[in-house]
Amino acid sequence: MTYTPEELVNRKKWDDVAPVHLRSYGLEQLRRGHSMLGEIERRELGDITGKSILHLQCHIGHDTLSLALAGGRVTGVDFSEQSIDIARELADELQLDVRFLVGNVLHLDEVLDEHFDLIFTSNGVLCWIRDIELWAKGIGDHLRDGGTFYIYEYHPFAYVFDEESENGLMPKYDYFLKQPLYFDDEYADYADSTYLSQNPTYEWMWSVGDIQNALIAQGLEIEFFHEYQSATFQMYPFLEDAGAGHWQLPSHMPAIPLMFSLKATKRQT
Repeated sequence: MTYTPEELVNRKKWDDVAPVHLRSYGLEQLRRGHSMLGEIERRELGDITGKSILHLQCHIGHDTLSLALAGGRVTGVDFSEQSIDIARELADELQLDVRFLVGNVLHLDEVLDEHFDLIFTSNGVLCWIRDIELWAKGIGDHLRDGGTFYIYEYHPFAYVFDEESENGLMPKYDYFLKQPLYFDDEYADYADSTYLSQNPTYEWMWSVGDIQNALIAQGLEIEFFHEYQSATFQMYPFLEDAGAGHWQLPSHMPAIPLMFSLKATKRQT
């Protein structure tokens, strides 16, 4: 399979944290047969019963399996073999017929030769994509005419600020940066603060314009682009618990977008 040196470095990180996330993601709800998708995702996706669905960057498969519980016929793809092994074990445990494939989402043709009614991706995925146009091409190539793409993701503007600052929103990163950021310091895992990652990572910044224009270039028409003032994890130390698994800025601070959702439809040819 095709991987760049940066992607191989990142794959090692995700192989390493997969068992950590199996313990820390709180999968009891899933094991009881209930979807772990958030209220926003469920509402904006609508009824997916019977739809063929491709889940990109599926990690350990909790959202993939949630889509299956909601009635979808689902395939999950991720470059981490350890993550996919765990996802398959969870599918067997829940007795759900879900296909999981190891592959690079920038080279979907290496593992897939079919089209889907819905392509889905969510929560902290785009910073691991080194080529936004190649990413969008894979979506366009594997979405049937009239099919839907949906993403619920951290807002690019929120990535501009220092994630370790205790003193409010302090700009640190270039919104228009096109070179990867390299992180090699020990840092606490977002799902388990007791786990300190020893693996370096490469991450990329993509603007709102980069994301939308890449999809438009592949024949997708944007149906909506929604922005939200809360995030699904504590992005900055000063965020406050907003309930229902979300975090928000204190009321005395000006609001900024922390997450966005986008839905697009592939034009009929």
